[in-house]
Amino acid sequence: MPLGISFITFQKIAFLIDVQAGRVKSFTLQDYCIFVLFFPQLVAGPIVHYREMMPQFHAASCRWDQVNVAVGLTLLSFGLFKKVVFADNIALFVTPIYEHSSAEGSTSLLLAWMAAIGFTLQIYFDFSGYTDMALGLARFFGIRLPQNFDSPLRASSIIDFWLRWHMTLTRFLTAYIYNPLVLWLTRRRLAKGLSAFSGRNTTAGAFFFLLMFPTVMTMFISGLWHGAGYGFIVWGLLHGCYLTINHGWRVVAGRFWQDRRSYVLIMEPVGLILTFISVATAMVLFRSTTMASAVDLVKGVFGLNGIGLPQTLFDHLGPLGERLRAAGVMAESWSLQDFAKTVIWISFLMFIALSCPNTLQILAHYEPALGVTPQSAKRQAGSLMQWSTSLPWAVMVSAVAAIAIVSMGGPSEFLYWQF
Repeated sequence: MPLGISFITFQKIAFLIDVQAGRVKSFTLQDYCIFVLFFPQLVAGPIVHYREMMPQFHAASCRWDQVNVAVGLTLLSFGLFKKVVFADNIALFVTPIYEHSSAEGSTSLLLAWMAAIGFTLQIYFDFSGYTDMALGLARFFGIRLPQNFDSPLRASSIIDFWLRWHMTLTRFLTAYIYNPLVLWLTRRRLAKGLSAFSGRNTTAGAFFFLLMFPTVMTMFISGLWHGAGYGFIVWGLLHGCYLTINHGWRVVAGRFWQDRRSYVLIMEPVGLILTFISVATAMVLFRSTTMASAVDLVKGVFGLNGIGLPQTLFDHLGPLGERLRAAGVMAESWSLQDFAKTVIWISFLMFIALSCPNTLQILAHYEPALGVTPQSAKRQAGSLMQWSTSLPWAVMVSAVAAIAIVSMGGPSEFLYWQF
């Protein structure tokens, strides 16, 4: 299949629907070709709309602009660094775990969690990196693409996660699948004299037909879009269930938890942990090459395959190692060095994803993506982390670019061949 076939297909579907609905009034063949074939975002998104791109194409001066080039180079450098330094290096430790699970099975608790969290971080930095590179390439031409990532691993609910992760896919699915389906079902229910969705007073029937069913169907289509394998489909259905539970909790919590301040104080940290665990566990289905491997890893995540530690670690623990053996902890053949490196990489990337400002926050003063401005960007970076056209930032971006370019010669996984 051609690379990026799913992204260009979604883009054309959105265009055809917008024409049919009258949101695109007129266009020329030249405009259509520019819109469809604008290369920066064809392979990995973001998914763009005609009405947000064509005004920019028409207004583009096609002249050298040093600010656009500087912002574009910074975005391109940061994105390349995320891909070849962060994503590709964690992949070196994550991929063997999935290969081991596929070949032998019985993946223990710690290995399964390393696989789940490690791949979550890998695909996050990989996809986020490609998006930054697309934003940077487009900015060379004075074009701003829409925002596609907003630190999704900091989400405190699965609904919030999907508002931050692959944001243009979420808006596509919402606008062209979920909303029309809900509207059609609502009209049918009202024609029969049944109640519609009404917030805290929603009936069980309305919740099932107007929220649960459309949500699960939309996420099923999302899973099928990512790939025709069973793992992608189950991943989509699982996220549909996640979202349904989250929406149901919001309806129930609103009835029984009146104090909003205490709710936020308690549920935000709890929600952050639950959301990350849920997303990481589901990523096992997304990454595994077979359903048997996915089931094995999910069992490992829940501790059903036992707990294991490297044999070398047992040898250094002395009497404590014997006690661990007696408690049922298994000795495994994987090396202590690989174990330690994996833990270090996961810890480091978790810190970056959860604590550091993202690329668009750093560049917010220069509107690196559509709608990202100093006023609208959430959780702004500190003043020291605000990018500017200065010598210190030029040196820093040059160093980032140099490290990324040198790292390009190493092993690299291209995740998007399957999408």
